[in-house]
Amino acid sequence: MMKSKKSHDHLRTPLCSALKKKIERKSYSFHVPGHKNGQLIPKESSILFGKKVFINDKTEIPGLDNLHDQNGVIKDSQELLADTYGVSKSFFLVGGSTAGIEAMILESVSPGEKIIVGRDCHKSVISGIILSGAEPVFIDCSENPNIGLLKPPSFEKAKTIIDENTDAKAILLTSPTYFGLVSDIEMISSYAKKFGMKVLVDEAHGTHFNFSRFLPTSAIKSGADMVVQSAHKTLPALTGGSFLHVVNGDNVNVSRLEQSLQMVQTSSPSYPIMASLDACRKFMFFNGEKLLQKTLKLARWMRQEVSKIDGLKTYNKKEIVSSGVFDVDETKAFIDVLGIGLTGFQMQQVLVKSGIFVEMATFSKILIVLSVASNLSDVRFLIKTLKSISEVQQSIANKINISFTHRPKMPEKAINPRDAFFSNSTRLNLKDAVGRISAGTITVYPPGIPILVPGEIISIEIVNYLIAITEAGGSTSGIRDQEISVVR
Repeated sequence: MMKSKKSHDHLRTPLCSALKKKIERKSYSFHVPGHKNGQLIPKESSILFGKKVFINDKTEIPGLDNLHDQNGVIKDSQELLADTYGVSKSFFLVGGSTAGIEAMILESVSPGEKIIVGRDCHKSVISGIILSGAEPVFIDCSENPNIGLLKPPSFEKAKTIIDENTDAKAILLTSPTYFGLVSDIEMISSYAKKFGMKVLVDEAHGTHFNFSRFLPTSAIKSGADMVVQSAHKTLPALTGGSFLHVVNGDNVNVSRLEQSLQMVQTSSPSYPIMASLDACRKFMFFNGEKLLQKTLKLARWMRQEVSKIDGLKTYNKKEIVSSGVFDVDETKAFIDVLGIGLTGFQMQQVLVKSGIFVEMATFSKILIVLSVASNLSDVRFLIKTLKSISEVQQSIANKINISFTHRPKMPEKAINPRDAFFSNSTRLNLKDAVGRISAGTITVYPPGIPILVPGEIISIEIVNYLIAITEAGGSTSGIRDQEISVVR
């Protein structure tokens, strides 16, 4: 159990309790939503969700507060959340971390101002930059040859870009990455603040860091001014439920941040999602540390067992850190599968036949994500299935030939992302777009890291990479029918 910083009663779940009271009291709905407290539910919805979801699907009626103007149970719940994470102020997000990232950027930079961004960012960062009209300056990220993954910006790389752009208003880093790789936020943050920059961190995949001393230190405790976290990714909360934390209230215009949130979040938020965040906070406050110890133990055992399977390779913390990565989240495991004659995309498809769904795949790897909800039985079934696949592959001695595997280098910038987005554009076949300026954001999804940002020049290397991804079974976002949007 954690300790409350401000003597809050963390046994309380204000929003959950308020919803429960509304359900227990007979009421007559002459307001939205249209199902009227679950009085009319389509058959298919009833079979899938039952009646309780609809009964709890409320709106901003008296007693349930308003996400866009909190002064009741939502405010109370958010104060408990802020106390849990030891920050100045916290906000519930119902549109995932995307909404929080966009709001952070809108609060921090104005049109024409610079923001330094790690190139391993999520595509929502690009959306925030377009909305704000800011000028991005990217910290290039290269693939680490030892582990075959995009490495987050090192302090040295970040320092070089900061020194070249001391007039930047903010720096935004993604830590941990989709694969659990962590940046040296404390060092980068300390240096950036010498030049008056705000430090923003997309910690979408690190919501659980706060609850265990055996996990990487959260950006909250490493000097960040604002941090966004996806509660639904690593904690027991409903999809879309996330947190935005104001760590340093003296360095953030909270009023502008709240206005920004109103711009990017729906005015009809999901009460089931918000209630799940309220309940999740209480659950993790009292149980997080103990359960994460079990999760880490399970994750380490899983790596040991997978490493015994012919043709498969996993990486322990020591190997990852020694390869030049600052730290790593051990609840995630990336498994190299090329040794058994399958690409990561193919392995993903084979596992689906056994009912196993992994987080994502690359040319060479699959990503396994464990959480406090993971159990030994599931992990044993995964290991058993991987052994079976390996035995089959070894017996047929299948060899693969991947013509293009490496992420292309960062493209040349031609114009500002906002200018490119709002420009007159046309669609061209990928192969005909070489040398043109991209009008959209192109990513391999997941993880959603931009290959192309609006305003960047499309190279033959990028085109070949995107074609190779789709031919290998991967998915892209921003390309439709092999066509890409370019500036006229």
